[in-house]
Amino acid sequence: MTTDHLESDLGQVKLAISAITAAFVKTLNESDPTFQEKFERHLEEWYLAIRDRGKPDIHALETLRWVRSAARATDPYDALPKEFGAVIPFKKP
Repeated sequence: MTTDHLESDLGQVKLAISAITAAFVKTLNESDPTFQEKFERHLEEWYLAIRDRGKPDIHALETLRWVRSAARATDPYDALPKEFGAVIPFKKP
């Protein structure tokens, strides 16, 4: 993946979807400690269904991988694809 791709509108949308979804998952998991496990199970079902439908949906699959990575991360900065370091305008506090 190139930095050009990550700076594209599509790359920014994938990043935003991943961040927003991870925030929801982490928030809901605070009140239901089983939520994240159930979410990841459903996410995997969607991933496999999209992967197996016979079309090259690489952007959808990549977004789902980013969502899973972001939801699992204890530190948001560690969850970001490494190439995003060049396009994020702020530093880790």
